[in-house]
Amino acid sequence: MRNTSSGITEDYKIKGSNSSPSNWTIASHATGPSEDQFVLYAAFHNVEPGDVDATWADDDLEATNQDCDGSDIFTIDGTQTGVDVPANNPGDYSPSGSDRGMWFRIKTPTSLTVGSGIAQTITVTITAY
Repeated sequence: MRNTSSGITEDYKIKGSNSSPSNWTIASHATGPSEDQFVLYAAFHNVEPGDVDATWADDDLEATNQDCDGSDIFTIDGTQTGVDVPANNPGDYSPSGSDRGMWFRIKTPTSLTVGSGIAQTITVTITAY
C-alpha cells in the first residue's frame, strides 16, 4: 500500500466481509474456523510473515471497522503499521516511507453446509482517515 495523498499523513481502518455468494461467516480467531465460518487475518509487514498462529494472534478481521492502532493490531512486529503513514510525493512512484506491505492469512471453514465447490469472494476494505 502507498499513501498517495497530497501531503496528508494517514491512519487506516480495516474490515473484512462474509463471503459471497455462499455467505460463509467471518469469525474471530477465538471462535473460528468452524462450519461455514472462516478466519481472515491482515497485517502490515515489509516481508512475508511466517505461517504461525502466534505471529497473527491480534490480526483477525471483523465485519466492522477496526482501527490499525499501532500497538499489536494488524502489524507483525511493529516495524510497519497503519498509523501515521506519511504521504508519498505526488508523481514519485519509488518506494518511500509511505509504502506498507499488506499480508493476508486465511483459515478456511472446517466443514461446509453451503458453497462446497463454489468459488467465494471476500472483500477487505481499508479506509484512510
